[in-house]
Amino acid sequence: MATEIEVKYRLDDPPQLRRALELQGAEHRSFVLETNRFYDWPDRRIRGQGCSLRTRVAQPITPGPEFSPVGEPTSTVTYKGPVQPGAMKVREELEFGADDAATVGAMFAAMGMAERFSFEKRRDTWILGDCEIVLDEAPGLGHFAEIEGASEQAVAAAAERLGMADTPVERGTYRSMLGDLLKQIGSVERTVTFETSFSPE
Repeated sequence: MATEIEVKYRLDDPPQLRRALELQGAEHRSFVLETNRFYDWPDRRIRGQGCSLRTRVAQPITPGPEFSPVGEPTSTVTYKGPVQPGAMKVREELEFGADDAATVGAMFAAMGMAERFSFEKRRDTWILGDCEIVLDEAPGLGHFAEIEGASEQAVAAAAERLGMADTPVERGTYRSMLGDLLKQIGSVERTVTFETSFSPE
């Protein structure tokens, strides 16, 4: 069984973390625009069990200000199980690459599922030792960092090296935080992009 072990932090100063990554000799891997689509049965049993099923298309882009697409996108399909109790987010994660995320979505629909929520996110990925560090920007939410590794000890060590050991951990998922934000402004929208307005309706 594959296991995801990570922590997430809100970022007030993303350039500061990028400088820390460079000083620690981290390797920059990619900068992409993600489109994440979540699927579930009519009774919402997947989400009701604390799990998720999604497709993700990651389009490589240039780092601002225009964020132009470069290269070919990649697609993945991911299932995540319930989060286990603890300071870090630990959960079962099953993932594989797909040639066409739209075809996967059509297959899910043929099985009786439907797309329940989707959102865009910009992701800047780095590798530091045995850990993957990502700097995320989500519409309406701002900037975040996630550190993922093979063990809680590895994740904690990476956070220490980057000066984030005492930074409060963000427990919410992007999907849940975006859902809460949409509720606050009275929106029933289930698709969030960088063009979405978060002004109260």
